[in-house]
Amino acid sequence: MADQELRLNPQRKPVAGYLALAAGLAGVFVPGGAFFVPLALILSLVALFSGQGIWGFVGLFLTAAGLLTSPTWLTLIGLTAFAAWWG
Repeated sequence: MADQELRLNPQRKPVAGYLALAAGLAGVFVPGGAFFVPLALILSLVALFSGQGIWGFVGLFLTAAGLLTSPTWLTLIGLTAFAAWWG
């Protein structure tokens, strides 16, 4: 009988994409989730640059949604725009 070799081919899991998705969802749905919005942005960019395109784009979409629904970030952006306009 011929010798057979067993090879395991482990699939790379898109961990950065999963974390970007989780942080994006937390940025949208967790009250006071202003911490998760920049975290989701960073993790989404990591996912994009590591070849996890779909997960990265979903994370970026949720980052934008979290940015638009977070009163803290909207206030910071508004105050910055007002300061730039004023001075």
